[in-house]
Amino acid sequence: MADCSGLFAWAFRQLGGYCYHGSNTMFRRYSSASGSLSAGKRTDGAPLKPGTAVYKFNASEGYHHVGLYIGEGGVIEAKGTAYGVATSKIGSGWTHWGELKGVDYAEKGEQIAMSETKLAVVTTASGSLNMRKTASKSAEVIAKIPQGATVTVLMEADEWWRVQYKNSTGWCAAEFLTKQENADNQARMSIQIVDSAGNVFEPVGDFTVKVANADVGDS
Repeated sequence: MADCSGLFAWAFRQLGGYCYHGSNTMFRRYSSASGSLSAGKRTDGAPLKPGTAVYKFNASEGYHHVGLYIGEGGVIEAKGTAYGVATSKIGSGWTHWGELKGVDYAEKGEQIAMSETKLAVVTTASGSLNMRKTASKSAEVIAKIPQGATVTVLMEADEWWRVQYKNSTGWCAAEFLTKQENADNQARMSIQIVDSAGNVFEPVGDFTVKVANADVGDS
């Protein structure tokens, strides 16, 4: 049975992702936004979104426990072999919240999102770079990227980056990737339109083209 942050690490692996095993590091390094809770509510007045990590903090141990807010005031948490995976209430001692990097918290519906597309170049000494299914040297190789090729960076997680190359998406060792700088006009801004069904469209010339279907994940 996993401990609290181990449950997150396991869940991310099932989706081909990566999350550090350790609640203190999760809060400090893997939060795209974070803050305090009071009586189960965000102190900044914004709503607490389902899928947000919630933490228990004290001065001696720091952020010593983490759970997942599932909405309607509920939290799911792993409590080790003694209790297993259990549910609790958001008002029962949870002190902080953190939205996790790489997780899309946008609600379904008609929306326009503008995001910076980060690019990187493969800088292996010789030969190609392995793209793996998960962030591990022992994971299955799903593609080989030639030296000097440009990839799109989707997520950065310490030693591993999740990237897209042509029709393949997976994880590559960050030490063999070099980011292209905005100053060189090598990063671009993309506009995506998401309809109420979750389909994603992008403008191409004078047309709007569907680029992803609703609820389709990586194979």
